[in-house]
Amino acid sequence: MTTDIISNTSHNSTASERFHAADADVNFRSIDGTLFSIHRKNLETHAGGFPPSEFQTLDEVVQLTEDTSTLELLFQYIYPQRLPDLETVPFTELASLAEAAEKYEVFSAMYICHTRLRSLLPDHMMDIVAYASKHGYPDIIGDVAPLMLDKPMTEMMTILPPDLFRAWILYYEHWNRVRQHVIQTDVGQCGHSSILVHVLRKLADLKSYRNLDDVFSMEYVCCESMKRIARSMRENVEKSMKTIPKYTELVRERFARNENKASEDIKPKEEPTIVRRRNTGVTVNDENSQTKDTKSDTFSATDADVMFRSVDGIIFAIHRKNLETHTGGFPPSEFETHGEVVQLTEDASTLELLFQFVYPKRPPDLDDVKFGALLALAEAAEKYEVYGLMYICRKRFRNILPDHGIEIVEYAGKHDYPELVGVMAPLMLAKPLAEVLAILPPHLFAAWVLYQEHWHNVRISATTDRTISQSCWCSQCSRSTSIILRRMGAVTSFRDLATTFHIDTTCCGSTLATYKKWREAVDREIKSIPEYTKFLDRNNLH
Repeated sequence: MTTDIISNTSHNSTASERFHAADADVNFRSIDGTLFSIHRKNLETHAGGFPPSEFQTLDEVVQLTEDTSTLELLFQYIYPQRLPDLETVPFTELASLAEAAEKYEVFSAMYICHTRLRSLLPDHMMDIVAYASKHGYPDIIGDVAPLMLDKPMTEMMTILPPDLFRAWILYYEHWNRVRQHVIQTDVGQCGHSSILVHVLRKLADLKSYRNLDDVFSMEYVCCESMKRIARSMRENVEKSMKTIPKYTELVRERFARNENKASEDIKPKEEPTIVRRRNTGVTVNDENSQTKDTKSDTFSATDADVMFRSVDGIIFAIHRKNLETHTGGFPPSEFETHGEVVQLTEDASTLELLFQFVYPKRPPDLDDVKFGALLALAEAAEKYEVYGLMYICRKRFRNILPDHGIEIVEYAGKHDYPELVGVMAPLMLAKPLAEVLAILPPHLFAAWVLYQEHWHNVRISATTDRTISQSCWCSQCSRSTSIILRRMGAVTSFRDLATTFHIDTTCCGSTLATYKKWREAVDREIKSIPEYTKFLDRNNLH
């Protein structure tokens, strides 16, 4: 807790009518000038965030940042008396009390405020979710999780701390898979397919799943065939929704994984035994001590002053001056190996390529190097800061994209090359957010959320476009429209609009004209989406 000590005479203060006992031994002043005289023993036994008994105020006043009405409520929780009825307290005062209770660790008030705020949901939903996120109450977030599915991911990212946000991503992905499955499942057609089009348009938006009675209203259904289709669709939706875990379950799983990881991290790691070969001075791992070392054919100069050993037992003799002038990650000249061999973790084929970039000679052509070897070389270049090779590997990766796309994106995230992520971005739209989160660092992931949200907005706009209502509603045209809407269930469909809008047959020219206008509108929105790298400057999310 941060407090300021001020003298009694520095402000024109008034005393609280409720808290002004003459034998009180701690004085607090609200931000709006009211003095509260409180007994230290009550603070010590009811709160964890006020000054302990060793702290002496010496007849001075402790300045607090809360106003009078908040402190008037708060201090009632540290005395043996009937507690205030929070059901009559306005929300803004209740929120201030809840924050003060958390700040000063007045535990009884913390619990009661938590319970009261939870009972107000879904009113003041986002304010209460922000409070719950700040103070670690995932149960509150879980209560309203289905109501927040239409909230922009960027907004959730700013509200939720990292662990709760990761659980939110998993929760959202479960719902998104259900939405995509429902939209793309063909349950049949009938003469009233226009009704089916309206249902599909509603189901494209996750907030519609809150009220399935509205989605599957039978008010305008006039045939048994359509009723059977609607019932089948609703059963499919309800069955799929039952597979979605609760948000709090995902939070518990996340925390359990973190605890297991933490326990693994604190376990002492077994280090390999280091032994020396007296006849060669080679330092080797004990498990490889029976392996006979051989010299590199390319790097075996007798005047070399640093010796490296690959993980598979090849010795490389390198000149220290070349390492110093071409790299930033090898030992400096002050580092003495005393004639011993420095053990590296890379294999001989990787080091054979790597060390060619520290000498003044034509470097090897990497075009013919297989991807696995190229990736190992790129990682070694980053590790030992061989700058010329770092640049060449990055450019080589860009040239071979989209092949090995995810591996290259993982490399790009690890070493902060957002332009490589940008090249792959349109092709990764179908990747679950949880998978992207696993391979991108926070600043690149935050930009990804902004980028993907633009594509998500295009999908929502496309499936609710008013142009659709201008098409003919005969059975054939309605059937064609429902096919297009089903294709739009996957965001990847927007990468190829020709395929998405391709229909073999239609009944009239007006529908074709409508589809043309619809496609043009979608195309304009797609072209307005900035490149992924443009979002890096906008992102100030955690």
